[in-house]
Amino acid sequence: LTPPARSTTIGFTEIDLAPVIAAGTAAVVRVRGRVSRAVTPQVTLALHSGDVTLDALELTLPDRSAWFDTTLVALPTTAGPWPLRVTARSANDSAAWDLLTVVRSTPWRVLVHDARPSWMSTFVRRTLEHDPRFTVSHRVATAPTVLRSAGAAPASLSAADAFRAVDVVVIGAPDALPDADVRALGQYLRRGGAVVLLVDSLAGRALAELSGIERWREQTGLATMLDQRGRRLRGARIVAPIAATPALEPVMTGAGRVGVWRRSVGRGSLWISTVRDAWQSREASRSDFAVLWPERIEDAALSALGALAAELERAVLPPGDSTHLVVSLPRDGGLDLRLNDERLTLDGDGPRASIRVVAPITPGLTDIVLRTATDTLRVPLHVRADARRDRVADTTLLHAWAIAKGGTTLPLDAVDALGTHLRAMDAAGDGSARWHPMRRPWWIVVLTALLGAEWSLRRRRGLA
Repeated sequence: LTPPARSTTIGFTEIDLAPVIAAGTAAVVRVRGRVSRAVTPQVTLALHSGDVTLDALELTLPDRSAWFDTTLVALPTTAGPWPLRVTARSANDSAAWDLLTVVRSTPWRVLVHDARPSWMSTFVRRTLEHDPRFTVSHRVATAPTVLRSAGAAPASLSAADAFRAVDVVVIGAPDALPDADVRALGQYLRRGGAVVLLVDSLAGRALAELSGIERWREQTGLATMLDQRGRRLRGARIVAPIAATPALEPVMTGAGRVGVWRRSVGRGSLWISTVRDAWQSREASRSDFAVLWPERIEDAALSALGALAAELERAVLPPGDSTHLVVSLPRDGGLDLRLNDERLTLDGDGPRASIRVVAPITPGLTDIVLRTATDTLRVPLHVRADARRDRVADTTLLHAWAIAKGGTTLPLDAVDALGTHLRAMDAAGDGSARWHPMRRPWWIVVLTALLGAEWSLRRRRGLA
């Protein structure tokens, strides 16, 4: 049985939007849905902020019943919570889906630390320095006793306050890191930090210690790897684990190679760039080096949970409706959770717990505030009287599986027809019949012939 068939002919299966975007960065909304039994194959998709239409797209589908998968783009004009609505219209129906993202007013703070000069790290840092989404500080050890730095880079990664004002740490030449810095990075990751390793040598212990993979090797041969956005990374010297584990998630792949790996370490996120010579193919005609790395660093910042993290299952609700807030709990406890100054209590314990949140009666933007002794986190909630999430169930694979097994699927609102279908299937049978060859007399002839052949062979070899 599948969800009830909708009387409408258009709806969404999934809509993706980053929960946080930087000021000046476009919000890219991926829209996937289905049109069925439409009067015409034309569909209009639009992205709205209040009464303003930010982007619109006219689609001509191959049929009056078809899937669509596309993107809508808009630039934010202010910082803070940004309510959006995606609409889809056909000739005889419409659907809507409400979204909420947060526009950061401050750029991501990136620390680039090179234990020795690294070409790869140098060119990655330059792409970040020219991007308004980031403020970059860096420190490079040009000689054992000579350091060059810019910005608020700490004197050492093992210093007590090394990561206090940092969102992402980019490590060039990790093979040259001293053991104390490797331990400090591991602790930073487990507390909820984001670290990007730009590997250009198999020496040293940093790669093995932080990734959890002891043995790595170098693969040679030119390859172009792609990520989910279609960005290209190109190189001929690629470091690869001899035996990868499920904990390592490939992010960029192509030609049987992996250019970027990701792994969760504690509450943090570790990203490993393994294309040692990618900087040599950074021209726009050969790769997307200048576009890819700012996106990858921002992904790293968003993927780390931080010291305090929480996420709403639904960020836009009608008044009085409810959803769940999933909270990643700090180790030291002491969490104060409030909605409109009313204290909330978490259900469960352990590293993650949830709580049922009921939307206030008054429409508008509000915050769920989480506080510890050292951190404060605000999770925005948008209460909207006409909040919508018009979803259609994607039962294509389920229906195909049922048909392959000789069955079918029925929507829940057609359950009255279930008995008719079951009786028809029972009358038709499964088309199979039992066969018992050993109950038939002719098998004795076959057995006698086989035994005679075996005896003849054994006699010829002197074994009988």
